[in-house]
Amino acid sequence: MYGVGVTSAGKDLCGEWLAVLQELGDAVWPVGYSDKLVPDSCIQETDRNLLEKRCWDVALGPLKQIPMNLFIMYMSGNTISIFPIMMVCMMAWRPNQALMSMSATFRLMDSSSQQWLQGLVHLFGNLLGSALATSNVNQWDFCQLIPLTGQHS
Repeated sequence: MYGVGVTSAGKDLCGEWLAVLQELGDAVWPVGYSDKLVPDSCIQETDRNLLEKRCWDVALGPLKQIPMNLFIMYMSGNTISIFPIMMVCMMAWRPNQALMSMSATFRLMDSSSQQWLQGLVHLFGNLLGSALATSNVNQWDFCQLIPLTGQHS
């Protein structure tokens, strides 16, 4: 066995320590050590609360985008040009894509106690986003754009 020889007033302290450790054996545990696993219920409760908050953040995400979409609709105006067309396409694409992946969103909310309410809020927010995009398209006057309708001058 290798060791560093520490001497104090002519005594070999390493040898004394090795002798004491060999007498005690391999089971030398610090004070307060226990082999039993003690579950910490406080941490589990905190994790459950964080999971609930995360699920509500996912559910409320589409509703939090509505004010931004209204501002973008206001800024783009009623004219038909590339900017308003791109904005309306993005406003329609994001909610429709989220509606198509509702099963993945529900799987994320499986561990929540309020899964169905969160799912309904998520669905309502996405349907409202799609309705905003549709209403913006309806503001454009397509009758002036299509010469086949006979309503142009």
